Amino acid sequence: MADIYGIDAQTYRHLPPEDQAAVREAYEDRLADQRTVDPGAVVDRILDAPSYETTAALVRELKDMSPENAQRVLQELEHRDPDAWPQVINTGALNDLQGTNYPQRGLRVLADAIALEHAAGRLDNDEISLLFGAGIAGFERTQANGARMLFGASNSEEMQAFERAMADYALDTFAGADRNSASHGTETTTTGVANIITKGLGSDYSGREALASAYADTDAGADGVQARSPEERAHIRTLLADKGSLYDDEPANPDPLAVLMRGVAEMYGDVEVGGTNLAVEFVNWAGENQEFFVENGILGNTTSDPRAEALGLLTTLHADAVFADLTDGYANGDQYAGDDSRKLGFLLSLTAFNGNNSHADSVTRSLDRYVDGLVDQVRQDPASQAAQDPLGRLEIVAPALLIAQASPYLGELASNEARVSGILRVLDVVSTGAGLIPAGGFAKFLTQTYGDINGLSDDQIKNGLRDYLTDAMSGSPEEREAALRDVVSMVEQQIQAEYGDVPVVAGAMTRRLEDNLYEMLVAIADNDVSGFLNTLNLDR
Repeated sequence: MADIYGIDAQTYRHLPPEDQAAVREAYEDRLADQRTVDPGAVVDRILDAPSYETTAALVRELKDMSPENAQRVLQELEHRDPDAWPQVINTGALNDLQGTNYPQRGLRVLADAIALEHAAGRLDNDEISLLFGAGIAGFERTQANGARMLFGASNSEEMQAFERAMADYALDTFAGADRNSASHGTETTTTGVANIITKGLGSDYSGREALASAYADTDAGADGVQARSPEERAHIRTLLADKGSLYDDEPANPDPLAVLMRGVAEMYGDVEVGGTNLAVEFVNWAGENQEFFVENGILGNTTSDPRAEALGLLTTLHADAVFADLTDGYANGDQYAGDDSRKLGFLLSLTAFNGNNSHADSVTRSLDRYVDGLVDQVRQDPASQAAQDPLGRLEIVAPALLIAQASPYLGELASNEARVSGILRVLDVVSTGAGLIPAGGFAKFLTQTYGDINGLSDDQIKNGLRDYLTDAMSGSPEEREAALRDVVSMVEQQIQAEYGDVPVVAGAMTRRLEDNLYEMLVAIADNDVSGFLNTLNLDR
């Protein structure tokens, strides 16, 4: 049987599609290596094309060349007309190729040729700026998409080296920039170029890997690779947050902070500062700088933006380390347990308890496993000294769950219906409505409604609780507070029953509920969640 693309045709037809593509690419590369190219004639044809067609003409010319021959064409183009090089080869022009049926191989060869030019030292900082653009004057989206096309066109060794160099360039630029100047001053352009590069590197795994490595380490030249300082990393995070936006959620123009977070999430200890350590650092920073993750201080739980998604991925891939760090406040004399609860609560509000976050279920499962592990440690010997650490961690988790559910109600709760929904949402986390054993005023309410509380269905209890709270919200302050105390008492009884075989665990979980659940429900009823979070007392 005849060969096809250099191998037996039957063998080729039985290959998976991705392997067939690799065979075709290798065959085209071999043919390209054998072709001779006249760079002068190629440049003549490129420059003869209409001005709006020059980039497309270049990509078409390069599609049958090797990267080395393409590099010669780029050199001839620059020699012939130095002003033409940045006009023909820039991310905005690459973006304009979309929808034109341009040859993908031509773009791949161009990307590799640019990488070769950089490796040869023929791309200085000015030319890098012209290549990527600064995203100003409304060009950020087109330049960011063009950068993604450039970095994503090739996965060759030369391109990976170029990605690493550009990642270093971008993050070194951010690390050395003044925050105010980067936003409104003389460094707007240089950090704008770094921003476009960062967005572009998010196009594929190798680009994100390069970015995460540059974030962890800085190339110190003759001195070798050195870890970036925590201060440098924090400064980079802040400038990326400034440059990006919670609304940069389209693939063509991603949020640069979310791009970096995703790169860190995917990194595992292959640099001096391990990926897990960086993930934990990122989550702590998010909890301490919530203004970068919520709009106007209000957490809307109806959508999930790129930064929330990135936090979900960070937590999913490094869950054990993240949860361990955010629950060690009692064991670590340098930390305050309340800060841990607040940061953990904020993290969970954006991830586990945000139903629109694609990582919500995985974060929830990871948290459940972590809590179950703590309970198992205590169960082995509840009275031992070894049980004190997991008990302390459980005491931090309990109010974090409250905070996670309170955060979405930092906005207005003008109606009784909204307040009742808020209270029921919290109860769904700390208990299951159907699992509550009716008592006090709630038991009387159900008796009046159904005649007998024995044998009520789950739905009847849930609906009854909503009606009971709705009536209470319309009553006097005393009636409202009495109803909420009934609810808290029933929740405590349910937790005691769930962990009845290990009373100290039940005590650890309910101690914080006794201290805070009632105050939180009152805050929702009074539309003062912000005041509750600001005064939350987590002292032991």
